Amino acid sequence: MDEHLNVETTLRDRRVSMLSAWVLFMPCLSYMMLADAPLIPVLASFFLVIAVSTRRAVLVTTRSVIYTLTIPLFVAVLLNEVYPVDNDRFFLPMPTEIIFPFVIALGIGTMFFVQTSGGLVVILTSSAFAMMIHGSCVSDPANTRLIIESEFWRNRFWIYGFFLTSQMLAFLPLLYLAQHQRSAAALVRGAGAGAGRRRTVLYTGSVAVLLIAIVATCSVAVRVENWMQPYFNAMFRYYLSTFRTKIVFGKDVDLYRKLQPLVQDNTDRIVLRARSVTPPGYLRGRAYNTYNDGKWTSATQDDTRPLPFVVNSETLATNRFYRGEAEPVGLPGLKVDVIPSRYFYSDVLLAGGTTSVVELIANKLETDTDGVLSPGGWDKHGAYVLENRDRSQTAAFNAVEGEAGPHPSHGVVTAESLAAALTDVVHEIPGIDPSDTLQTVRSVEAFLRENYAYNLRFSASGDRDPVLDFLLDTRSGHCELYATAAALLLRTQGIATRYVTGFVCLEPHPNSDYWIARSDDCHAWVEAWIPKTAEWVLVEPTPASGVPAGQSRSGWLDTYVEVVVVFWKSVYAQIKRGYFAEAVFAFLAAARQVMSWFFWRGPWYLGWGVVLIAVLGVLYVVRRRRVAGFHADHVRELHRILARLDAYLIGMDIRRTETMSIRDTIAAAGAASAAVRGELESVLLEYESLRYRPSPPTGGDLARLSENVSQVISHRE
Repeated sequence: MDEHLNVETTLRDRRVSMLSAWVLFMPCLSYMMLADAPLIPVLASFFLVIAVSTRRAVLVTTRSVIYTLTIPLFVAVLLNEVYPVDNDRFFLPMPTEIIFPFVIALGIGTMFFVQTSGGLVVILTSSAFAMMIHGSCVSDPANTRLIIESEFWRNRFWIYGFFLTSQMLAFLPLLYLAQHQRSAAALVRGAGAGAGRRRTVLYTGSVAVLLIAIVATCSVAVRVENWMQPYFNAMFRYYLSTFRTKIVFGKDVDLYRKLQPLVQDNTDRIVLRARSVTPPGYLRGRAYNTYNDGKWTSATQDDTRPLPFVVNSETLATNRFYRGEAEPVGLPGLKVDVIPSRYFYSDVLLAGGTTSVVELIANKLETDTDGVLSPGGWDKHGAYVLENRDRSQTAAFNAVEGEAGPHPSHGVVTAESLAAALTDVVHEIPGIDPSDTLQTVRSVEAFLRENYAYNLRFSASGDRDPVLDFLLDTRSGHCELYATAAALLLRTQGIATRYVTGFVCLEPHPNSDYWIARSDDCHAWVEAWIPKTAEWVLVEPTPASGVPAGQSRSGWLDTYVEVVVVFWKSVYAQIKRGYFAEAVFAFLAAARQVMSWFFWRGPWYLGWGVVLIAVLGVLYVVRRRRVAGFHADHVRELHRILARLDAYLIGMDIRRTETMSIRDTIAAAGAASAAVRGELESVLLEYESLRYRPSPPTGGDLARLSENVSQVISHRE
C-alpha cells in the first residue's frame, strides 16, 4: 500500500496498528500489577493480536459503532463477574473494575476501523484515561493472584512510572499521526533525510525528557509518601469518617453530637431505592444495647455468627443467605429489591425485622443476636434482595427459629443517679402497669409523643446526661433522644430494650414500583421485649412530625432523572447478579413504563410535543438530504459540462483560471470570430444562469445545456 495513510482506503497500516496496540497494552500490564488482575492483559493481548493481524478495516456504520460501544460494556460486566477486582484499591469515586475493561475494550474495538485521525484520537483517549485510573491507587500491591518477589514491582509509584514511560514511547508518534494523518514510516523518515533526522532527534529528546521527569517524580513521590504516610493515613481515615457520618449512623451513637447539620446538609440525597409492591417501612441498620454517659454502643457486636447459604442455581453469581436451620420454602410475604445509591456508606445491610432470606453477591453474611447483618466481600453494584415473612412495615427483629431472648445488657441503666431521675419521670406517666409489659410499653410511647416537641436543634448542655436535659428541661429534641428516653424509661421498669437505627422507606418513587429513602429519612427507634409472647415489638416514641411521612418530594426534573436512573440501576444490578433474562425483561418492562408515563400518565403534552418536534426534525433532515443530494448531482453535472468548455477554450489558446468569472471568460474570447464568439457567449451565459439561480435546474435544463455545448464544440471541429 502507499506509504502515506489514506483515510479513504479500507486497508490499515500495520505499523500504526502496532503502535495502537502498544499504547493500549501498557495500561493492561499496569492494571495487572496494581489491581491484582492478571486476566486483563491475557484477554487484551489475544484481541490486540487479532486487531494487528487484520489488514482489512471494518466500515464505520451505525451498526458497527453500536456494537463497538455495547460489546465492551457487556465484556466488562461479565469479566468482573468471573474474575472480580477489589475496587477499594483505587480512590476514584467510580466502579474502576467496570470502567477500566470498558475503555480498553473500546480502544481495541476502534482499532478494527479505518485508521483516521478521529479513530486514533479515540484510541489515545482510551489509553490515557485507562492509565489515569491507575494514578488513584491508594496502596501498594498486595497481589495474591500474581506472586511478585521484587520490591520494585511492589511499589505503586515505580509500577505506574515504568508503564507510563513505556506507553509514551508509542503515544507520542500516534499523537503526531492523529494530528497530521501520516503513516508511521513517514513520521520516522520524513519528506527528506534532514527532516527525518530532525524528527528522530525531537522524538528521542522528548522521550528522554519524559523519562527523566517520570523517574524524578516517582522518586520524590516515594520519599514524600514514606515521610507523610502516618499523616496521610490519619487524614484519609478522618475524611472517610466525616463523609460517611453525613449519611448513616456509625458504630456508636453520641447524643452530645449535634444531629442537625448532619441531616439538614444532605436532606435530599437518595440513599437507596427499593422495589416492592408495598412500602418497606422501617429498615433496620444497627442495634445498640449499652448506654453510658450519652453514648450508645453494642455489647453483642463480637457475638456474631455466619448465616448459612446456598449458591443460587439460577445465576451462580449470588448467594442466598437465610436465618434458621433450613432455607425457608414457599413464597415470601414481601420481596424487596434494594438498590443502594452512591451515597450509601455502610458496612451493614438495611433490612426489615422479618427478613428471612437475603440474596446478594457476597462471600459471607454475619449476624449478631440483635439481628444486625454484616456482609463480607459485598458487591454493592449488584444490590441485594430481601425476602420477608410478612408485609409488616413496623416489625421488630425476632429470630426465625423462634424465641430470641434479650442479652443481659438490654436491661441495664448504668448510672444510679440517672436511674433515680428516670424513675421519677415514670411516676408521671399514666397507664403504667407492672403486670402488663405491653401496656407499659405503649404508655411510655404515648407519653413521649404527646408531651414533647420534635426539634432538630437540640444541643446538650454538657452538665448532665443529655436524656435528662431532654426529659426535664428542653422537653424537645430529635429522634435519637426520643428513642433513648423510651429505652431507658422502660428499663427502669424491668423491660429489656434495644436502641435501633436505620431508615424509614415510605416515599413513593416516580416509577410506581419503587420507593425512596433519603438521607434525612434516617431514624432511631426502640425494640422492647414482651415476655408474655416471647417476642420483640417495635416502639415508636417520636411524634409524627419527626417520623418520615412518605410524601413524594420529587420535582418535575427529578421525576425525569429518577425514571432514567432507576431504569439503568435496576438493569445493571440484574446483570451483575447474573439474571440476564430478567435483565432483558426488566429493560423491556421499564421501557414500557417510561413510555406509558411519558405519553399517558405523566406530562403527556410534553411527551407528544417532543415526538412532534422529532418527527418534524426527521422530515426536515430527510428533505435537506434529498435536496442536498439533488444539488450535488446537478452541480457535478454542471462541473462536467464546464470541463468540456474549458477543454474547448484551451484549443482556442484561452486558459481559464480559477479566479476568472464567466464574464471574464467571455471577454477573453473576444479575439475569436463573431460566430464562434456568439455561440460561446450564449452557452456560457446559459451555464451561469443555471449554476447560480435560486432554484436548482431540472434534468431538461441540464440536457439542453449539454446539447448546446456539444453543438458549439462540433462547429469548431
